[in-house]
Amino acid sequence: MSDIVVDPDISLRPYTPEHAELLSPLLEANRAYLEPWVRLPGLVADVESYRNVLSELQERQSRGEVGGGSIVYRGELVGDVNFDGGFWASTGHAVGISYWITEKFQGRGIVTRACERVVTLAFETPGIAKVELSAAAHNKRSRRIIERLGFRLDGVLRSELKRRDDLHDLAVYSMLRPEWLAR
Repeated sequence: MSDIVVDPDISLRPYTPEHAELLSPLLEANRAYLEPWVRLPGLVADVESYRNVLSELQERQSRGEVGGGSIVYRGELVGDVNFDGGFWASTGHAVGISYWITEKFQGRGIVTRACERVVTLAFETPGIAKVELSAAAHNKRSRRIIERLGFRLDGVLRSELKRRDDLHDLAVYSMLRPEWLAR
């Protein structure tokens, strides 16, 4: 698979276990920044565990279950964005999008533009009728990204998100295929 071009500055690199050597140190350097918001730091302890995660994502991506990839901004790996039907497998018609970006590159619109491309990819996938995005209710930056994309707030799930030993409310948003196409 080749890179997915988002715009002249941003592309999405398909998953490959070889990226673990590049992404693991990036994640480690941003662990304290990401842990309150993103599940991945808790899943990935070292290069080998990241290699295993990327290997599984690569396999699932080859079957069309995952779309997106590592975010490359002006030639540098800076994060990740993907849609994943695995979490929504029971419905068969919806996918969720997850993303993270290093602290150094936040605030440049990178995630918004990458997410926009991934939402389009999701809706180009046969059978996908709904895309969901969620964020900790108090994560204002992440929620602004979702709202800029035009997603509708479906509701706030109380004490749904566990980070470290704390429970947080989770804001859940969705977009339906006709709404996205009409934008």
